[in-house]
Amino acid sequence: MRGWDYEGGGQCLDIILKAYPKDKQLKEIVRLWRLYHLNDMNAGTPKQQAHLKSLGEYKSYEWACEELMKAGIIYDNGYKYGSEWLFNEIPKQDLKRIKDIIKENS
Repeated sequence: MRGWDYEGGGQCLDIILKAYPKDKQLKEIVRLWRLYHLNDMNAGTPKQQAHLKSLGEYKSYEWACEELMKAGIIYDNGYKYGSEWLFNEIPKQDLKRIKDIIKENS
């Protein structure tokens, strides 16, 4: 588009890693970011998510519901897949590391 001065949009994590390939802390930040970014927007329980992940690439919400129905886990402990956003707790060791990185760089 004419008049635009950007080269990329979004998170650009791979581009950032290429620019600083020897930065170990940056690699760790990117790893943590990929694991926990938007962590409060999970459509499924850990059991539902694990099943879908075992099937390969996520295709669509409709596909996910069909696959979960086939497996008999469209409902997991009373929760219907996709009926609300779920939060998955960050493991203590990763949460500690996130806090340490913030302190180190403040």
